[in-house]
Amino acid sequence: MNENIGKEFSKSYEHCACNFTEFVSKEFEHWADFNPTFVTPSYLDQRTGIWKFANIEGQLVRFCAYTGYLIRCAEEMVSKFNKYDCSIFDENILNILKNNDNKENTIKGIAEYLNAHDKIKLGEPVRKYTIIDYDQLKYYFDLIFIDYCKQSEIDLNDTIVYEMIWQMASYGYVFKTAEKMYESMHGQDIKGSKLKSNAFSAKRELFARILISKTDAFIPGLLEIMMTKENIKTNQHLLTPLKIELLILELHYYYLSFCKNGKEREAREIIEEIKNAIISDFTNKESNEFAKLYDERKAFYGEMKNILPSEGESPKGTLFWEFGKLMCSTYHAKQLGAFIGFPLLLSDLVVSISETAFGNG
Repeated sequence: MNENIGKEFSKSYEHCACNFTEFVSKEFEHWADFNPTFVTPSYLDQRTGIWKFANIEGQLVRFCAYTGYLIRCAEEMVSKFNKYDCSIFDENILNILKNNDNKENTIKGIAEYLNAHDKIKLGEPVRKYTIIDYDQLKYYFDLIFIDYCKQSEIDLNDTIVYEMIWQMASYGYVFKTAEKMYESMHGQDIKGSKLKSNAFSAKRELFARILISKTDAFIPGLLEIMMTKENIKTNQHLLTPLKIELLILELHYYYLSFCKNGKEREAREIIEEIKNAIISDFTNKESNEFAKLYDERKAFYGEMKNILPSEGESPKGTLFWEFGKLMCSTYHAKQLGAFIGFPLLLSDLVVSISETAFGNG
């Protein structure tokens, strides 16, 4: 093994680990933040088809994935690697890159393909795409990762723990490799999370993610109220349009709430960032639908100055009332109360998400 490269590799890894927020992408953070493996450490043994549960803290497993990711960052740094020649990608990778899915799903698709499901460490699928010699990389990978495990007092004699942490570390490595492939194909530099415009941008992305997740949970109930039971199955195609409608309403609700507090200029900036974060989370088809409908609804909702009527006043011209009427006419539903009641529930939801993401209402 080349001793000089080994020293440089170790030095580069230490730099990446000490400054990891400059290197770890929002896509990897998103995967790590919402991965149930880190709540209940378990994995599906691809060789036996049996789920195995590991006696280890979820956070340690999460850091194993980060370690693999940062080892790839160190490899790129020590090699001064810029991008791949896309002509070396095999047909499966090219198909994933061209499937018109959103960025995060595309990256995860490539990572799944590169991950060696029949082994617990780096395997043959990624051999062609390592930057330094594959066997040399595996040697450095073992040294760095085993050192991390010893420092973290991870029991390497526990077979299930051993297999799980190596799978997570390997996945972290191939995830970063997949990001570089996406960047090489599409010309988009995937920056580390610290290189976002500011810390508040990350909070707005968190707001968008939680908002989408919580809205998803509301939609089936809304469809059930709108339709008779026998019509629900035949109207599943309405789930995505209704989700988009509610997300747009929620953004306008949030905007009016800001304006009530005299923060109109700040509101425009925040809503624009949250809107863009929502679009980036969608597939290409969904993002196009969202962007088109957002512009239409913006003109409609822009005429409304109040969310709800004051006591004794007509609801006409208020946000939730006009939303209900619009939805009834658009989706041919007769339950006006459902469309007004759901936004009332969602308004409380938006406030709670705001407190989670921003630290204030």
